[in-house]
Amino acid sequence: MAFAFAVGRGDLGAWGTSSSLIITATESTPTAGGVLKNAFLANLPQFVLSVVYFMINRICTSICSAQEWNDYAIHRKGLRVTETPRGSQRSTHFFQLPYRWAIPLTIAQGFLHWLLSQSVFLVRVDMRNREGVLYPTSICACGYSPLSLAMFTLVFLGLISTILFLVLRYSMEVYLPPVQHCSAVISAACHPPSDDQKANIRKVQWGVVSMPGSIVEHCTFTSQEVSLPKDGTRYA
Repeated sequence: MAFAFAVGRGDLGAWGTSSSLIITATESTPTAGGVLKNAFLANLPQFVLSVVYFMINRICTSICSAQEWNDYAIHRKGLRVTETPRGSQRSTHFFQLPYRWAIPLTIAQGFLHWLLSQSVFLVRVDMRNREGVLYPTSICACGYSPLSLAMFTLVFLGLISTILFLVLRYSMEVYLPPVQHCSAVISAACHPPSDDQKANIRKVQWGVVSMPGSIVEHCTFTSQEVSLPKDGTRYA
């Protein structure tokens, strides 16, 4: 939460809390109720920005999850687990995303929150006489800076444009049927042959395996050798 302690009209070029512009509709007396109301209004955009961040994070997480799931059909690697990894298992990403995605996204989000705090902020001006009594001209309001708001808008649009560009240009040759975070589909793909013991702690790959006593070939995650499915062939 940022504070400004001067009120005036016309400093359109002032940066951040050095601006003396206020939103006149939010003017009130500097009582506890007035301060709380304006503090809420000044920080409401921060909440909205956080919701937008979670939406963007969800999109990026879905892209990365789909890519990693599909890669199991062409690369042998360990499973990701939320508990302590064993054997060839790998831990989950610290930010739920690979660092090449998580670090730029986190930095951009932090920068946007800072810019927003310089764009809309709480202003409280206490004017007292020598006895400490408040003058009626004392006010509490939400201040704003057009320059900071313009910079925030440019950075925000830049982030949204980058995400849209990544989504629109994203393409993937599908080798493994998509799961869309459905646990039932994931479970159906995890039935290795009975002689493949402790496959969960080894490097695994998804593909076609021969199941003893089965006429139809089977597709599953396994630590054994696999082959890619063929079009037009029926698999279990």
